[in-house]
Amino acid sequence: MSNNNEMINLFESYGFKVETIVGVDFAPKKRASCDPLKPEVIKIHSSNTPLSEEVRNEIREAMKKDILVREDNFTNKVNIHENFQMVDIFKFENAPENWYPEPKIKSEEVISLISSIESIGLINPIVVTKGKNDDYWTIICGRARVSAFKMLAKFSDYTEYLTIPCFVLDKDTTSEYFLRSMMIDSLLTERKHVDKKFLYRAIYERHQILSRTDKYRKDKKSLTKQLMEEFDLSKTSVYNALTLNKLCLEAQALVWDNKLTNAAGLNLAKLNHETQLRIIETLGIEKLNDIRTLRILCSKNNIKEDDIKKVSERMNTYAPTDITFSIKVHKEYVGIFTDKIAEVNEIVVREKDDGKKRKTQKSRMNNFLRVKYDEHLMDIYLRAQTVSEISHKRMISRSLEELAKL
Repeated sequence: MSNNNEMINLFESYGFKVETIVGVDFAPKKRASCDPLKPEVIKIHSSNTPLSEEVRNEIREAMKKDILVREDNFTNKVNIHENFQMVDIFKFENAPENWYPEPKIKSEEVISLISSIESIGLINPIVVTKGKNDDYWTIICGRARVSAFKMLAKFSDYTEYLTIPCFVLDKDTTSEYFLRSMMIDSLLTERKHVDKKFLYRAIYERHQILSRTDKYRKDKKSLTKQLMEEFDLSKTSVYNALTLNKLCLEAQALVWDNKLTNAAGLNLAKLNHETQLRIIETLGIEKLNDIRTLRILCSKNNIKEDDIKKVSERMNTYAPTDITFSIKVHKEYVGIFTDKIAEVNEIVVREKDDGKKRKTQKSRMNNFLRVKYDEHLMDIYLRAQTVSEISHKRMISRSLEELAKL
């Protein structure tokens, strides 16, 4: 094959979905037997001829250079603003897909940027890399901004959108770890909201990078404290994310792919790896996120497969003590709905009132029925007589004494 792209195209033509990994791959690769995603790694050797000593030396020198570059980047920092250029918007390529904490650009983000750029221009230049022999600039921070400029160039008569301001970093003197740290920083500072399913990935990758570059950093803050500051999260949130690192690799892969919730992962992390995997394999993906079942199974280590099955079967018919409904009602039916809730509340009060002190009774009643609503909107409905005052008071009564006053 003349290049990797031709090889990838060949495999895809046979129905394979090919994922190209460049540089360090942080994603957990070990898969449980019940995991629907089972990547098959095929090693392809272009030649059976062993590497010559000259090639081996070149590889060793490249690795040494990479370590020295990494040390310099994290010890002395990189002057990002040193090389400013205006670059043709059609001369860009994306960095490797596995480098981006959030893989896809959100269309609403691009639309918002288009409006902002048209109104006030581009405030923050993008960050790119370029090697001496490269024909294209590689986008590190700013894929959405490049997309916005391309859209403006396509549908606007203004030539100003044909080039975009960039800070250009030398690819040969900037390490992969430094660039990927910048990508995570960009995700946190430029996005109003980071999708939770990518937040774990970003924290995990950032923790890995900090751990591997710790000896170069002058600021010797604890990794947890640094992550708290960078991600603007509480100590508990960061601790929970790092606790997921205690999962077996099969479970980590499920969290990474958003098939295992963080809550379920935190429960599993209490157990040893062998027990974690046994629970995953026995329950299967569909039942793995049932927190009620997991809390029982994770109460002790080394639970046997038969016991896992028994607990799972028992929980299939177990009815929870309560359920929460979220109901939206049109104003035309608010009055009728309030009357019905009031009727149910009165039945519960008459059955459960035991004549105890008001505070105790109110707390006890909330265990059986608790109604929440927007008090400001309810005041409007009461003033407009959409809801009767009597029905409203019947709905919020917590004792027979309160009902008797109506």
